[in-house]
Amino acid sequence: MEDEQIQTGENDNKADINALEVLLFAAGDGLLKESLQQLLHCEAAELTNLVMKLNEKYHTEGSLLEVRKVDNNYVLTVQAQAKPLLRRLFDNGGKIRLSNQAYEVLAAISYNQPCTRAQVELVRGVNSDSVINNLADLGLIEKSGVLEMPGHPALYVVTAKFLRLFGLSSTKDLPVQPLLMYESLQQLNDQVSAAGIEN
Repeated sequence: MEDEQIQTGENDNKADINALEVLLFAAGDGLLKESLQQLLHCEAAELTNLVMKLNEKYHTEGSLLEVRKVDNNYVLTVQAQAKPLLRRLFDNGGKIRLSNQAYEVLAAISYNQPCTRAQVELVRGVNSDSVINNLADLGLIEKSGVLEMPGHPALYVVTAKFLRLFGLSSTKDLPVQPLLMYESLQQLNDQVSAAGIEN
C-alpha cells in the first residue's frame, strides 16, 4: 500500500512537470509566475520545485532546452551551447539584423529604462523616431506607461524577447558600462526643460 502511494505521488509529480513543459512551450514568450501557479493549481514553492525538476530532466536527457526565469516570467528557451546551431538556422534567414543605431538605442533604453524618446535622443544626439519604431515592431522594446510631465511622453523598456535574444535574465545582468544617462529621471527632466527639448 505504501509503495502504491509513493508510485502515485511520482506519477502526479511527473504529470505536473509535463503540464509545465506544455504550458511554457505553448506560451512561447513565457508565462507570469502567478499565471503558472493558477494554471497548475500550485503554490510558489511547488512551482519553483517543478521548474527545478524539469531542468533536471533536460540535463539528464542531454537536452539543450532549459526553463529560465526572466523577471517575473518563466520562459522555455535554449541553453547557451545551442547558440552555434541556432546561428546556422538564422544565418539562412529569419535572423534579426540590427543596425549600429538600433544597438545604440537598445543600449540607451536597457541601461536607463524606463526612458522616453527624448531621453534616448539626448544620449545619441540624433533623432531616434524610426529606430524606436522599428525596435518596437521587432518586439525588442515596448511602451510601459507615460512620464508625468507636459505632453505625457511614452516610457520605453526592453522586452522579454530582448532579454532572451541576448541571454539575460534581467537588465541587472548587463555588463557594467559608463553609459547611465542620469542619476535620476528628475535630473534628466530638468536637463530636458533647460534644453527646451520636446518629449
